[in-house]
Amino acid sequence: MGQWLNTGSHQERVLKLVSLGIDQDEAELAAYDDEVVWRTIHAESRHDFAVLFLPCDGQFSPSIHVLENGNSGWHITAECNS
Repeated sequence: MGQWLNTGSHQERVLKLVSLGIDQDEAELAAYDDEVVWRTIHAESRHDFAVLFLPCDGQFSPSIHVLENGNSGWHITAECNS
């Protein structure tokens, strides 16, 4: 998933982030950085979880998002902005 998020045109990358539930403004900035980090979390659950780190290239504070892969696909369940 991380490789998918780090490829494509700027607009394609923005759309990918927004499709996960990232705010449009944050996605616009984060898409300039090619080091978006995605890590799957293994938990005892029916659903998969992941952590998404958006460095935002030093223009704004980085953010961390927790996502869940539920019945309708990946979506944000929690976020932390420094």
